[in-house]
Amino acid sequence: MIDHVRVAVKALIPRREGEVLLVRRSPTQGSANPLKYNPPGGAIQPGEMLLAALKREVLEETALEIAVDGIVGIRQWEAPRHNAAYVGIFFACRLISSPTVICLNDENCEYIWADSTSITNLPLMEASAGIVREFLSRSSYTWLPHIESPP
Repeated sequence: MIDHVRVAVKALIPRREGEVLLVRRSPTQGSANPLKYNPPGGAIQPGEMLLAALKREVLEETALEIAVDGIVGIRQWEAPRHNAAYVGIFFACRLISSPTVICLNDENCEYIWADSTSITNLPLMEASAGIVREFLSRSSYTWLPHIESPP
């Protein structure tokens, strides 16, 4: 039974057109979706703003700094072992740090710059698989504008 709903934020970060960054969850005990690939991101903390949470999660998981271009889509999924449901907001982002050096934290064990061909053989987290495929299939990117944070 679902006891509560949490909001998660996910970053779709292209390196070049037709590629997106995916991280692979660590196989450690208690890891959410072990060995599944997913865009970097995670749950927002109480009182945290969406974009602040997105930038924090990406920085924690990859050591990358990003700018947010807009909202790609929203998905929902259940996490039965936590008695929770998640509403995930997926954002189109771009790197603002260069050169690109990715340093993973202990939540993730590897990363890949995936394209539409390589994702067919990757174990993607079910909730994000469709939106990642959609993101990679677009020849041009138009997004809902992102939410401005109050000053």
